[in-house]
Amino acid sequence: MTWQGKEAAASGYARLHAELLRAGVLVADGSACRFAQSYAFSSPSAAAAVVNGRTTNGVLEWHTADGAQIYKDWEARTLAAR
Repeated sequence: MTWQGKEAAASGYARLHAELLRAGVLVADGSACRFAQSYAFSSPSAAAAVVNGRTTNGVLEWHTADGAQIYKDWEARTLAAR
């Protein structure tokens, strides 16, 4: 999978995307990628951009495993429960 975003392939997320593919941290899986190893990101949007191969809003793109909630809602409920 190559970077699909409109931004230059030299952008920070594009370089990280390529680096993680080369290192085997990400593996191609259809039109996106999946993690083959754990990797910590500074934000949900950074993780979503690298996995999707384009810039994206991670708080809206990430969903719970059952698809019932977006990250933004999950985070709000988790914080409210504390």
